[in-house]
Amino acid sequence: MAYAMSESRDSLPALLERAAQTHRSLKAFGACAWQPTYEELNAKANALARLVVHETGRKGDRVAILMDHDSPEIAAILSVLKAGRIVVVLNPNDPPSRLSYIVKNAEAKLILTQEAHRKLANEVAGPGGKVLAFDPDRSEGAAHGPDVVIFPDDVATLTYTSGSTGAPKAVMQTHRQIVPNVIRQSRSLELVPEDRVALIPLLSGSHGLIILWCALANGCSLWPFSVGERSIDGLAGWMNDNKITVFILGPSLFRHFTKTLRIGDRIPSVHVVKLTTEAATSEDFAAFQRHFSDRCIFLNILSASEAGSIATLRLSH
Repeated sequence: MAYAMSESRDSLPALLERAAQTHRSLKAFGACAWQPTYEELNAKANALARLVVHETGRKGDRVAILMDHDSPEIAAILSVLKAGRIVVVLNPNDPPSRLSYIVKNAEAKLILTQEAHRKLANEVAGPGGKVLAFDPDRSEGAAHGPDVVIFPDDVATLTYTSGSTGAPKAVMQTHRQIVPNVIRQSRSLELVPEDRVALIPLLSGSHGLIILWCALANGCSLWPFSVGERSIDGLAGWMNDNKITVFILGPSLFRHFTKTLRIGDRIPSVHVVKLTTEAATSEDFAAFQRHFSDRCIFLNILSASEAGSIATLRLSH
C-alpha cells in the first residue's frame, strides 16, 4: 500500500508538492470540465500563487475563495497554501450576509473567484475589497511557486462553524495539525494512486478539506459531486458510471442516499465507505451491507474540526 509519507516538520504544500512530482502524469480530477494531470494542476497553482503574493501584503494574510465545487476551486486552494497565506473557503450558495460576515471576520485581503461569481464576490468584499477571477483555461502555468518559507506551526486554514449557536466562529488549523491527520486517514482508507475518490462534502468545511488533502497526497483522482446542484437520486448511478472506489460523507446524508436505492442495487467498485462528523448506527451498517460489496470496509470516524480524527471504528463486511 502506498500511503502518503511525511515528517512532522512538513508543511501541507511540501507534502502535496512531493505527491505532484511523484504522480505528475496521473489525472488529478474526473467528471470535471478541467481535468489536469498532477503536473498541470501544480503548474497552474504555482502561477496563481505568485499572483496571490503580489495581490496581498504579507505571509499569513487570509485569502477567501468563492468558487463552484469543482477542480478550479481546488487549484485556488493550493495556490493560497503555496503563497503562505491562510485559506478561507466560502460556499457560493450561502446567504450574502453570512459570506460578508466571514470575509470581514477573517479580515480577508483578497477574494479568489470565477466569472460566474464575480458580482457576488464584489458584493461580499465590500468597498475597497480586492477580487481576482481565476480561469485555469485562460491562465499560464509556472514551474515554480513563490519563494515563501512555511513552518509547521503556521496556520493553513480557517473553517467557519454553522453559526447555529450564534455568530459563525473560525476554527484555525496549522500545518502541524493537518499533515499527521492526513497520514492517519490515508492509512485507514488504504489509499493508492488508482483510487477514485468521490468529493461530496463542500470544501468550506474541514470534512471536505481532509478528503481533498488525503486524495492529493496519495496521487488519487478526485471526483467532485455537488449535491446542491444535482439530485442525490442520481448519485448511485454516477458512482457506478465513474467506478468510484472511495465514498466518504456524513451519516445523515448517507441515510438519505441509501433511501434512493432499491433492493438489489449495488455499488461494486467502492472498497471503503467512511462515515464521519456524526455517530453511525447499526442501521447504517446494515444499509452498507446491502448495497456494497463483500470486500468493502466500513469506517466510522470520531473527529473534531480543531483536532482532526480522534478514533476510528473499522468493520469488515
